[in-house]
Amino acid sequence: MNWVPPLAWMAVIFWGSSTPDLRAAPVALSVLDRLALLPGLGEIGSFLHTLLSSPGAEFLLRKTAHITEFAILAYLVARALSTPCPGHAFGHGRKHHPVALGGTTSLAYAVADELHQHFVPGRSCRLEDVLIDAVGISLGLILARKVFRKRGSILRH
Repeated sequence: MNWVPPLAWMAVIFWGSSTPDLRAAPVALSVLDRLALLPGLGEIGSFLHTLLSSPGAEFLLRKTAHITEFAILAYLVARALSTPCPGHAFGHGRKHHPVALGGTTSLAYAVADELHQHFVPGRSCRLEDVLIDAVGISLGLILARKVFRKRGSILRH
């Protein structure tokens, strides 16, 4: 069960990477239009709508999405690795480092994700996106260490 969340999140990332010429700004604007209907969000929604309509919004949204999606993935993978599985080698006295292994696994997925995008029309394979993903992975692992330290997990290594 520990691996369901990270595997499901990997599927979400794969879906997003499989979408030809996915534009972040129109999706965000659509969400804002719905949120603007809520009481008290009209002025904020109007400001964000103007901001998201600016020329640099697409770039900012895409890079923020890379950081966020891989921060979440790294956290979920580290969490899955921090919980021993009965009958599995990790659960029987072998020392492993869930943060390092979680980071390696997430980075390998980031590389595979970019390679996958090379074959999707309207998408491209970019090294700088892997580097941006690595920033997100680092943030997710920092969060994992903090959260699991408080819980007394094996992430104390």
